[in-house]
Amino acid sequence: MTMLLTYKYRLNPEKRQHRALERILEQQRQLYNAALCERIECYRKTGKSISEVDQSRSLTQIRADDPAFALVQRRIQRGTLKRLDRAYKAFFRRAKEGAGASSGFPKFKGREHFDGFAFDAFAQITFKDGGLWFAGMPGKLRINLDRPLPETPHEKTGEMGVWIKNVWFKREGLIWYVGFQVPAPVRENRNGLGKGAIGADWGTSVLAHLSSGEIVPNPRHGEALAQDLARTQRSVSRKAKGSKQRLKARRHLQAVQRKIANRRRNSLDKLSARLVKNFGTIAIEDIAVKGLMDAERPGETLPEFVKTRRNREVLDTAPYLLRQMLTYKAQREGATLIVVPSTNTTQECFWCGGLHFKELTDATHVCTRPGPYFNLKAPRKLNAARVILKRALACVPAPLRGAGRNAPIKNHRGGPVPGGLSGSSPVVRNARTSARRPGNTEAEQSAPGRRGVETPPLPHARGRDPKVRGSPGW
Repeated sequence: MTMLLTYKYRLNPEKRQHRALERILEQQRQLYNAALCERIECYRKTGKSISEVDQSRSLTQIRADDPAFALVQRRIQRGTLKRLDRAYKAFFRRAKEGAGASSGFPKFKGREHFDGFAFDAFAQITFKDGGLWFAGMPGKLRINLDRPLPETPHEKTGEMGVWIKNVWFKREGLIWYVGFQVPAPVRENRNGLGKGAIGADWGTSVLAHLSSGEIVPNPRHGEALAQDLARTQRSVSRKAKGSKQRLKARRHLQAVQRKIANRRRNSLDKLSARLVKNFGTIAIEDIAVKGLMDAERPGETLPEFVKTRRNREVLDTAPYLLRQMLTYKAQREGATLIVVPSTNTTQECFWCGGLHFKELTDATHVCTRPGPYFNLKAPRKLNAARVILKRALACVPAPLRGAGRNAPIKNHRGGPVPGGLSGSSPVVRNARTSARRPGNTEAEQSAPGRRGVETPPLPHARGRDPKVRGSPGW
């Protein structure tokens, strides 16, 4: 059993190879814009569009008339036309879904907005001895192979080896990267890895609060480099548009933005890898990031600086990127990822199942329903993580928990409840609730303290010690 993954490596081109890569990139940008213009004009005059196959056939005449095009690998040019075709298909798909003006019609690409090219298939290119050879590239293009590509059996012959399906090249600033799409082996079982279940509640005050009690702090990479980012942005704004100094300042700005993105991706990579390694079933909530941006309650007006800070905090934690990483790593390692609806995960009580309304200023959850769980306390986010896990385990049969590929990734969606309430779960207002003031959002709150708070463990997690390395709850 295999799955397709992309392995990204840094290139070490010589000066002549760097110039060749830039020349190929500029040629593909011009080809993309010309093909887009041809499609627009054809539809404007005839009411019909040109397909990718028709445009690929015209490459023969273009290569015969233009020697510069003939020097570049034909599969690179076909890959550029396929890129435009995918953009058109994505536009029509979004338009049919009712996106309207935000459907995103393909745009003409400027030099700063076209940063890569690809082959339409891994053919007429050679990968050998840590380098690449293809038409249009002088000599061996060296690759910094910091990790080996996975070996898998061939689909037909069964021979073990590295079978590359596709390849792409990308420029980030002045640095070039290459990506190989290869089949990677998938674990058949969880031998040697954790088989327990864990729930994770995403946030901005802390990156994640696990149902085992562990708190994953928010590294706040954007805030750490905020001064460098502001300084480079001011430098760009002071330069004349179209000048070389402005281009140089923009590259400095892009370098800071890449540093923030790389640090964020590195943190999420480590977190997702640790969760998939130590737990066979992982439960998260379905977060609509777009709905969190500039969100206000009915009749509420927040200052712009509060919404700006909250939006920045939400984007800096990148919840959907974490979900994407957990998705493919869980599939590769034979784990099960369950996505539950985020409705009332904070308000619901893990013990009694009732809804206890809380403001964002309330860091502690208290069960106020009369009964055996009355006055039990837990940190707000710990209770939410336990609720997420409870919902996930309720929708997955016990034999399929941690079954990996035999239990596909599930997205458990409950039906909407009018007003966010449930008839079988009465709302009990928390006695410690205070009036909400502008600015008392989770982005402005530090990690909630746990001193003096009773946190009864999960019924199925008794005996776990999250502080002991290697224990089931670690």
